[in-house]
Amino acid sequence: MKILVINCGSSSLKYQLIDMTNEELLAKGICERIYIEGSKLTHQTIGKDKYAVEKPMPSHKEAIGLVLSALTDKEHGVILFFKPEGYLTTTTDPEGRPTIFDLIPELKGK
Repeated sequence: MKILVINCGSSSLKYQLIDMTNEELLAKGICERIYIEGSKLTHQTIGKDKYAVEKPMPSHKEAIGLVLSALTDKEHGVILFFKPEGYLTTTTDPEGRPTIFDLIPELKGK
């Protein structure tokens, strides 16, 4: 099981992603200057170089979105897939609702 630990301050958000099976730190980072001009995310997947991105963060909602994007980024991330709200975790649905395989069509039917 992987646990995302978040510590929110008034204008910052620190995070760590921990694999609890062996208590290993997988990634960590910080969003700085939330609500303030010059907002920046600094992210590091353990064993890879740190990277930073400056992007407006008018609220903690945008900061959390940037954290999730960093954790699922193909080059810098550590999570292979993040299931969006409204998608079912199944190959098909008799009611025709969207499934995660609609997002990954190359895996549908395998």
